[in-house]
Amino acid sequence: MKCNLAYKGNTVYFESMEKSEITREDYEKLKLEISRIEAERARLQTEKEILLYNISVLFRTAREEIKRKDSTITSLRKSLEKYERPSCQ
Repeated sequence: MKCNLAYKGNTVYFESMEKSEITREDYEKLKLEISRIEAERARLQTEKEILLYNISVLFRTAREEIKRKDSTITSLRKSLEKYERPSCQ
């Protein structure tokens, strides 16, 4: 059985090649997983920014629509006042 030397601080460890190979495989798998997670995080960040922009535009549009409707209501009330009969006293 072949052995590798591994250093951790001032301590020397002997590892079998099989354990070393498993560690390399795990390392490569973890690197791929990290890449996948980073890509997903970037995608989610972009999606979040788009959603924040869209909700801001929607809110602004709703606020302007409320102003427009308030203006229409005010205008209609003024028009209605012209046609109302004065109350009898």
